[in-house]
Amino acid sequence: MNHKEILDISVKPNEPYNAKEVTLREYLRQLAVAPWTNNPERIFDGKRFNGSGSYDFAVFESLIRAGVLNGKLDEDGYVEELDVEQAKAFVRELISKIFEKEEEATK
Repeated sequence: MNHKEILDISVKPNEPYNAKEVTLREYLRQLAVAPWTNNPERIFDGKRFNGSGSYDFAVFESLIRAGVLNGKLDEDGYVEELDVEQAKAFVRELISKIFEKEEEATK
């Protein structure tokens, strides 16, 4: 799977509970702009831009479900086993791809 396909994976945010699914691209975009906006429609909590603090695990769960990350989910769909440092490194690389110029991102 290339980075563009990975960024189209659906993510169900953990907070707020009524949040709708969005693409990973949109989720990461909202995470990046959340501290700079007062938009009540955003998917993150108003007091803490990252909601309950589990924003990273919403991403990890989606990537495990899509087969992008090696890990295991429990019966409720939450992360049970994962190399968190490796997963964070992968997401950092993916976020960097979002901001690359198009010719660099295809490499």
